[in-house]
Amino acid sequence: MSKLWKPPYNYLLLPFSGLYWLGLKGWYLYDSIRRKKKFDAFTIVVGNLTVGGTGKSPLVYLLARLLKREFRVVVISRGYGRKNHDVIMLNSLDNLPDVEDVGDEPFLNFVKLKGEVPFIICKDRLRAYDIAKNRFNPDVVILDDAFQYRKVLPDFSFLVFDKRILTTSHFLLPAGPFREQMKVGRNADVIVFNLKGGDKVEEDLQDLKNIFPEKPHMLMKYKPVGLIAEDRLVSINDVDKNVVGFSGIGDPESFRTTLERVGFNVVRFFRFPDHHWYREEEIEKLRSFGMPLVTTEKDYVKIRKKEGILALMIEPELVEGIEILRDLENMIRGNI
Repeated sequence: MSKLWKPPYNYLLLPFSGLYWLGLKGWYLYDSIRRKKKFDAFTIVVGNLTVGGTGKSPLVYLLARLLKREFRVVVISRGYGRKNHDVIMLNSLDNLPDVEDVGDEPFLNFVKLKGEVPFIICKDRLRAYDIAKNRFNPDVVILDDAFQYRKVLPDFSFLVFDKRILTTSHFLLPAGPFREQMKVGRNADVIVFNLKGGDKVEEDLQDLKNIFPEKPHMLMKYKPVGLIAEDRLVSINDVDKNVVGFSGIGDPESFRTTLERVGFNVVRFFRFPDHHWYREEEIEKLRSFGMPLVTTEKDYVKIRKKEGILALMIEPELVEGIEILRDLENMIRGNI
């Protein structure tokens, strides 16, 4: 969490948040009068109200993994942070484009799904859907990080939060982490609370549910399943427990906590900006500590020389709310 979002700094930024709010009001006015597109395919939106790190991409992966068993699924992502702004289509693990052209999160999800779910990488979701329809004729389209993309009318939407919502300011940017006011969350169909690597704490859970008491809730967490070592999966028990950890994700502290929970002694930990593209000299500096390096899967796919670097592999799983996904499957069946 940025220090600027804590007192007293956030109060100094409130005038700028007021300007941001005025901009939002204008955007809402424009949005209320413009025409919106309804896709033929069942359209699922995954998003959040805050900037970064809540777990949108793991939820996209979880949904795609579930729905691909019965339906033709396509994921559309803008590929945030990528260096190439051309339209890119992923539909085979052969001859994959560079991760820098795709974006770290869609690249990782496509690989974790073993290339069984096509991805269209394009900022213009309308154009991306036309490509998806002509090429794959999907039953289901999942729009990643698209809660603020109001040009499309979704059939179902998920809004993702993590426990930081209980401790951070609810101010709009830049005084706080919120893209939109909390009340906008009422427009979502389901609220997803992401525990990440933590335990379910009943008191915290009730506080989370009280934020949107009228909405169905799902509870998600990350299950560590092993370590990736040069594209091989190895047991956590088979490696040295004294490590240097590093990550460039929206919530790096949650990763450090997860490393400690699975038994690592994190001697040093380095934080990089979210979606960071690693330079060779940065990796060499980390190697100079002479200990195993452990990072996230999202970071690992961006590192070209992977010798001596481990990635903690996680699988998102639902703790509560599986019945919501069963209802979702029934809704999709009724749409096709």
